[in-house]
Amino acid sequence: MNHHTIKMLAKIARENPKHHPALVRLADQLGERVVDKAKAMDSVDPQLAKWLANSGLEDGDRGDDVISAGKANYAATSLKPSQTTMVLPKAVGMALGQLKQGKVGGDLGAIISKDRHILDGHHRWAAAIIAAGPKAKVGGLGVNLAGADLLKVLNIASKGLFNVRNGKPGKGAISTFKAANTRKLLQEFVEKGMGGNYPLSADEVKDILESNFGSVEAGIEQMAANTDLVSKKVPDWAPDRKQMPVIDENKLPAAAKALNKGQINWQPPFGEVDARAATIRLAASLPKGSEERRVLLNMAVKVADEAAEKRERHNEETRKLMLGWIKGGIRDMDKWVGTLYLNDLSKAYNQVSDLEGVLNRMRSGLSDLEYDYIMRSDYGDFYDELQDSIYDLEQAVESVEHDLTQMIDKGWADDGYEDQVQEEIEEEILPGFENALDSFRREYRTIRKVKPRL
Repeated sequence: MNHHTIKMLAKIARENPKHHPALVRLADQLGERVVDKAKAMDSVDPQLAKWLANSGLEDGDRGDDVISAGKANYAATSLKPSQTTMVLPKAVGMALGQLKQGKVGGDLGAIISKDRHILDGHHRWAAAIIAAGPKAKVGGLGVNLAGADLLKVLNIASKGLFNVRNGKPGKGAISTFKAANTRKLLQEFVEKGMGGNYPLSADEVKDILESNFGSVEAGIEQMAANTDLVSKKVPDWAPDRKQMPVIDENKLPAAAKALNKGQINWQPPFGEVDARAATIRLAASLPKGSEERRVLLNMAVKVADEAAEKRERHNEETRKLMLGWIKGGIRDMDKWVGTLYLNDLSKAYNQVSDLEGVLNRMRSGLSDLEYDYIMRSDYGDFYDELQDSIYDLEQAVESVEHDLTQMIDKGWADDGYEDQVQEEIEEEILPGFENALDSFRREYRTIRKVKPRL
């Protein structure tokens, strides 16, 4: 799709007001395709980016594109990279500069996603960790959106709001951020000094290490060890550095304002159920052989097919992620049953908290999938039923705890009651929970695949 297609849709809409709703739905689908392509800067058409970057408040839902963003502080070691290209000497040089100034970390002038991925500012982030290790604190614009989606939104903003033409190429490799490499660099700086835009003499490097770590040798070893604390876990969605957003620090306030207002139309409303049929009906009402008719028919077929394929992929990813948490929970509950103390009431009672922890982890893991996966899939009804079933398991755990408490109240935790405790747990308490677990296992050991509903 190009800018000509958008103009064509606008022209058709003006001339056919009764079909305006269908065209709006079609525009939403087209916008979704554009947003998905925005995971790479080169794939973002500048004209389409301008359209998306300024249409979020005019898409019929003023709240669907709102993304909360504001200043936030983090432990530097809790953050993760989103690019593979980084230059170790640059980061080590910055670390020495921060130590010299007595200001380690601080505001990165970067954007940080909900799942704590840094988008830009990687060298300053790594420098803070190399300088101060776990104590390093950094700040940035925290955005309440997962990195994979935020990448697309910011690529659209880069071209649509800030007129960026191309991304910035990267150099180096994050894989070189190792203790041995930092140690070798610092030893070289101690002997020969450090060049670059902010050079330091050998004596200055020694003074920095001595004043911050007590000795040159201690400083080299500590900074080398700190280098291993820099996360190397680059996500699968991260593209080449040249395909990433370019938003300078002085543009961050404008970016934050656009995100908070919902100005960037990154998330079209879902539920374009009859978009294809309505668009085909509209095309049928236009003169045969007209360019408008041809454009609409071609787009309707292509958009519908692509939407179905995308929805099917998302459904399958959602199914696998949910199944992973469910199977993990069942496995851990089976393990709990197998390790429950049968003849030691006090130990058995203490083990109930372990079982509660298993259920909490499973529920929490599934809950983390709710917004980004389940709500955008066709597994909504299934998820509601699953929550009810987890509640039934929680009730079974409460029954176990209640029965064990009653036994304690009877004094059976004392010596001499081991046989009674074992008999009660084996014949009464444990079977009740095992029945609830078996019922859950039968219902959820697999999750059937669903067809996309478009």
